[in-house]
Formats: sequence, structure tokens, C-alpha cells
Amino acid sequence: MRWDVARLRRRLLSGGWRSDLDARVQEHFGPTRRAVMGRVSMARNPFRRLCTELAVNYDRPPMVRHPAGPVPLLLDPAGVLDAMGLWPLMQSVQSDLIGLREMWMRLDWSAELGRPVVRAVTPDCIEATPHPADPNVPVEVRELRWIHVPTIGYRWVWEVLSIADPAAPSWRFIEAAPSAPTDYTPAVLGPAAGSYPWRWTEGDRAGTPFLPGVLYHARMRGRLFDPTEGEEVVEGTLDTGASYTFLGHVIYRASWPRNIAVGLVPVGSVPREGPDGQARAEVVSDPVAVNHFEHIEPGTPGTFTQLHPTDPEALARTVAMIERSVADFDGLGLSAQVTQASSNPWSAAALTISRDDKRRAQQKYTPSLRVADLGLIERIAAITNGAAGLTAIPEQGYRIDYASVPLARDEAEAMRAHHGELIAAGRMSTVDAYLIEHPGSTEEEARAALRRIAADNAEFRVTAGTTPAPVVTLPAPAP
Repeated sequence: MRWDVARLRRRLLSGGWRSDLDARVQEHFGPTRRAVMGRVSMARNPFRRLCTELAVNYDRPPMVRHPAGPVPLLLDPAGVLDAMGLWPLMQSVQSDLIGLREMWMRLDWSAELGRPVVRAVTPDCIEATPHPADPNVPVEVRELRWIHVPTIGYRWVWEVLSIADPAAPSWRFIEAAPSAPTDYTPAVLGPAAGSYPWRWTEGDRAGTPFLPGVLYHARMRGRLFDPTEGEEVVEGTLDTGASYTFLGHVIYRASWPRNIAVGLVPVGSVPREGPDGQARAEVVSDPVAVNHFEHIEPGTPGTFTQLHPTDPEALARTVAMIERSVADFDGLGLSAQVTQASSNPWSAAALTISRDDKRRAQQKYTPSLRVADLGLIERIAAITNGAAGLTAIPEQGYRIDYASVPLARDEAEAMRAHHGELIAAGRMSTVDAYLIEHPGSTEEEARAALRRIAADNAEFRVTAGTTPAPVVTLPAPAP
């Protein structure tokens, strides 16, 4: 795992990338020019914006069901998943997941809250060993944590969870020291040291250990970590920030005619020390300032030459092209659509992604998210059963479906009209149309819903394509 790459990505996603951008600006312009350019511009971050725009799978809570029927303790509005705030958390986790490529969702039981808790861990804080038969799944995870060790104080430790040997699973806390690390497991776990609490409680898996967490992948790649996927956008974001910094430098310092004096020296220069520690003379120059000059040598003639100002608007168009060139991300082919989103280089909509692109992104991310979400739900059920002494929550067999990105009004009308024409021509069944319009529904659910709709319409005498007339009750005539 390349921790340096993951940490750069995390800084870009969290807003802490100023020092990275400053280094890139200095790399492009050199220390002397960097010293006079002022603050860097963090106004544009294509990497973060694309990750946020593409994270749509949890905009509405997914539909989780079990074939055996309702699971109120887990899935009801007041159930465990709702109490954990899992789906609201996943809204922010997915944008980080798209950018970082992996996230470790760590589960634990809170005796104080009486329910499981979940913690999102970024990949720059973990190491892992893959399963020999499935390289996407870890059998050992080592998480770097800052925890309190009783009688010692706070320490950086590796929390090591391992089921590499299912017959001897382990949970340990090892000091994160370069040499001779101390084993803090007895001090942290006390009487529980040496035991492993996370095991399945039902079915053919009963008694088998599992890791109390799931490693989420943005997309399956046949390996645990994929830190360099989309590195072009990461590098392009730093270049975009450097370009906007230069644009700001031009606007504030070079957007008016510049004078060149030959044989003259400005009067009133002030010695200053730049950010790089180098001394230089500084003269205030501004469109409303009048600068005075004196001859370098008395009696020697001096001359002035004026240079045309740099055109900020032309430069802005060039900078916008640089920004748009990094818009293609994660193999989704977004460049053409993003470029057409706005012809204004100053517009914040320059990297707005269309609904159709978001739906395509959702379809690409759904397979890996479904595997991870189902694994997390099963572990939540098992942890709840084990800690609370329950057997009422099923630990296998769940289904999960994600709400599709809503259609725009014209898209919805066009789809309904198209389905209506196909049904009228006998080339499509109403059930198939319902399934397309209600993603995640099964054929049995579609038939049941259509029967209920037909019965309701028959009861209230509603004809397809019409609006029922209001029922008006007239008062009885006076005697």
C-alpha cells in the first residue's frame, strides 16, 4: 500500500492540500517567481468535485429486504441500521471511497449504546493481507490507531485483527514502534485478551470467526488496494490549482500596462525579505499609483517603454481547458459531457455531471458496493446477535437495491410515452415496464403492485390516462 499517495488523495478530499499546491506552484515557477505570487488559489478542485458528483448510490437510503419476511430489529425505521445512522454515513463515505479507492468500515459493539457502531477508516491507516483464494478480501487487517493504554497513556498502536488461521483467530494491540514493539494486548483487553469475540451465530457458519469490518472497493480490481487508479486527475488537480494561482497573479499584478525604465531607478523602494528568506527591493506599482524615477547617473538620459497588459479573460479560457482536460475519471468517459456543461470559463458548472453520467457511474459502482454492503449488514446482525444474546436476526440471505438517480421531467415523460406505445403495440408487458420504472423490484412484487393498482383504480372508477372527477355532495332540499 502506497501510504503517501493515499494521504495526498485524502488531503485533496478534505481540503488540507494547501502545502501540496504550494509545492506544485514552486515546482512550476521556481522559488523566485513563487515568492512574488502571493497566496495559492484553492478555488478549483476537480478531483474532489468529481468524487462528490459521482457519489450517488446513497443519496436515498437503499432498500434492504430478506426473503423470510420483515426483520424489525434490524431493518425497521427504529431498527439497528437506522440507529447506527449507516446510510447517512455512507453518503459521505462513498465520495471518499471513489477518491481513495478503498475504505475499511470497522464495526464494534458499544455496551453503553447497546448497539453496534461503525467507523470509517481511510486506507492510509491500514495494512492488510489478502485471502489466498480471493484477493479482494482480507484475512488480516492492521489499523494504526491512537488509543489510551491503561496505566501507560496514549500510544500509537497497531490494532491487528486476523482470521488467517480460522482455528486460531487473534485480536492484538502492538506498539507502532520501529523496533522492539511492545504488546499492549493484555493492558487494553484485560480479561478478554486471548479471546476472539466476532463469530457467526447461525446456520452452517455458526462458530466460524469473521473480521469485524468490511474492506470496501470503489471497483473490484483483483487486489486489496488500488491507490494509483485515477492518478491523472490527482496530478491534474494540482496543475489546475497552480494554473488558477497564476491567473490570480496576473489579475492582481499584471492586468494593466507595465513600464520598463532604461537608465532610471525608482525612488522609494523598500527592502523586504521574501517567503524564501531572500532579500529584495520592493516598489508599490498600481494603476492609481504614480512612481517617481531618478537617473542612475546624473546627466545620462533615461527612457521608458510600455508593455501591453496580459489579457486575463484569454488566460482564463486556457486555464479552464486545463481543468476540463482532467475531467475524465474512473473510465466513465466524462470529458465530452463535462466540456459541454458550460462555455463560461468562470462558471462553477464547468464540472457539473449530467444525470445520465451519474446513472452510468451508479451502475458501475453498484456491484462492488452491493457485495460490501451485504457483508456489512450480515456482520452487524451477527455482532448484535452475539452481544445481545439474540437469535432473532438472520445473518444471511439479505437483498439490497439502490434507488436510481431520478429522471428529469422530460426524461420521465419520454420513457412513459415510449412504454405506453410498446404496450399498446403488444411488444412489451406492463410488468416489464413496471420493473424498468421501479428498479430493485422483483417480478412477484411488480405483479402484486399492478394488481393492487388495478383494484384501486377499479374501485374508484379511474380510467387510464384520465383524472377522476371530484365527488360533490349537494345539500338536501329544504322541506
